[in-house]
Amino acid sequence: MIFQAGQSGESKAFGAKWADALFTGQRTIEGARGFYAEVKALAQANGRDPSGLLVTPGLFPILGGTEAEAHRRKDDLDGLLDIGFLHGELARIFALTPDDLPLDEALPLDLIEAREPHVPIASRWPRRQILSEAIPGRWTARQAALSNIIGGHRMVVGSPEQVAADILHWVDTGAADGFNLNVDVQTSGLEDIVDALIPELQKAGRFRRDYEGTTLRDNLGLPHFTDPRDLDRPGRLAAGGPR
Repeated sequence: MIFQAGQSGESKAFGAKWADALFTGQRTIEGARGFYAEVKALAQANGRDPSGLLVTPGLFPILGGTEAEAHRRKDDLDGLLDIGFLHGELARIFALTPDDLPLDEALPLDLIEAREPHVPIASRWPRRQILSEAIPGRWTARQAALSNIIGGHRMVVGSPEQVAADILHWVDTGAADGFNLNVDVQTSGLEDIVDALIPELQKAGRFRRDYEGTTLRDNLGLPHFTDPRDLDRPGRLAAGGPR
């Protein structure tokens, strides 16, 4: 199986031709839907069944028994971070200096826009993703700096019921086939996912209670090869076969 990470044009073209699953960073559902539709169309153009290419954005859940508990957990975790380092990284992404971004003031969007031509190539994607949330949310620089700018993936803070509803909304509205989950703290964050989030998805009938087969391909619902020669063909996953 081929798992590929990326969201550049080259990455999408390569993944649509060869990959079984794409890891991607998507912070808004509108952007995720556009990415999803594009790579599925590219897969079809390569002679593939689009369902044979899974789109799995990264997701960073912070869970609590209630929404208030989840936000307290995030506040506690934020207190452990080096805000000076993150402030500097945010400035670097925007091609600014920390002095240009007072932490507890709104992001200076006019200045950020003016500096766009100076943004390094490697920072262009995270810049767009951060702004996609920051602009409608009217974030301060502190909020932006504490939005997982190093890991890059969307954060969702809430109760297991709220996070499960968020996941299902993305899947049911053409934004994702599933998610590549990040863990906030090992091992408690993983235990929260296993013991609280997954049961909510199971109650909704949307997460397995038993494995579907003996291989990862089986359990992801991906087709098997029917002919070894398919390994050398761009449309190799369209053939289907037993699961």
